[in-house]
Amino acid sequence: MAAALKRENLERTAAQVRRIMVASSGDAPSERTLQRHFVREDLVTRRGSTVFGRFEAEAPNVLWTGDVLHGPLIGGKKTYLVAFLDFTDRPCERPPRPASCLLGASRTG
Repeated sequence: MAAALKRENLERTAAQVRRIMVASSGDAPSERTLQRHFVREDLVTRRGSTVFGRFEAEAPNVLWTGDVLHGPLIGGKKTYLVAFLDFTDRPCERPPRPASCLLGASRTG
């Protein structure tokens, strides 16, 4: 049934196929099992040649990204490492050097 649903519309994801199967029969394999099945049956959806994940801004403060990591306990209090990167003058195709994007760490109590 899963392969037939995928063949009917190759743009359907494993999650969508699973929802249809659950709605019609009450049960279905996991999404990951369906994905493996689609690969074996050569029913994978080929993506275009568009590359995602390359960012470059035209002006300062237009495009930013950030991340927060849990740090160690200091003096019994939680710490967080906070970093932001402004994609102004250069594209970021690889992980930047920490010194180039790290603004600092903040502690909360």
